[in-house]
This record gives sequence, C-alpha cells and structure tokens, in this order.
Amino acid sequence: MEKSLFMIKPEGMNHKEEIMSFIEKNGLKITKWRTMILDEDQLKKIYHDTDGYLWDKTREHFLGKEVLAAEVEDPEAIEKLKTICGSKTDPVMCEANSIRKYFKDITERDVSKYHKNIIHRAVDEKEVEDQTLIFFPPGRDI
Repeated sequence: MEKSLFMIKPEGMNHKEEIMSFIEKNGLKITKWRTMILDEDQLKKIYHDTDGYLWDKTREHFLGKEVLAAEVEDPEAIEKLKTICGSKTDPVMCEANSIRKYFKDITERDVSKYHKNIIHRAVDEKEVEDQTLIFFPPGRDI
C-alpha cells in the first residue's frame, strides 16, 4: 500500500474537518494525523527549494501558526492526492474539483510568484519519506 502526506496550512485550519472529509470521500484512507506548529528548521526541510523573497513569505505565513499534518494510504496515494489537492500551486490554475480551487477564495491573492493555497502535499516518494520524519517522527505516539 502506497502512502502519501498532506498538510493543511494555517488559513485552512478552520476548514480541516471539511478538507479531511473531502479527501476520504475521494477514496483515500487517512491513517494518522496530528496538529502541530512547525519550527523554522522543519519548515526549511519541507520547503527546501524555496529561498529569497519566497522563503521570507513562507516563514511569515507559517511560523507560530498551527497546521494539520496527515498520512493517507491507497495503492496510488501520491497520484490520487495530487488530483484531490490540485496539481498546481496557484489555486486559480487548479482543476475545478480540487481542494485548492474550491477554497481559493479564503486565501488572499498575491500577484508575486508566491501563491497561497490551503493544502500542501508530498509530490513523490522521497518527499513522503522525508516529511514523514518531520510530521510523525519515530518514537512519537500519534
């Protein structure tokens, strides 16, 4: 069984039950989840390819704010989660039936290259492996 991860970002926390229900109704099984506040080191590991202006906006957006991290399972979890969440980071450009598109109006539009959306997802097996250590570290009861 393949695993994947998603993280509901701070502005999506008021909609966490609806988002989790949407994911499950679309065929993914949520096997574990937790709320947490990411520190700067954890955030840098998740957004390792972000720097400069975009990193500053990411830090401002997350630090000190609660998120919800969850693991899902399905034979094609990574690809299904991509479809459910939306394949683009810009919610306006996402598929009509995706979480990012559906909730696009609760995130303020930034005309720069920094696109706010309410959900993060792992893009491949390597990210699932790396981010599992952040969201669900060994020895921590969930």
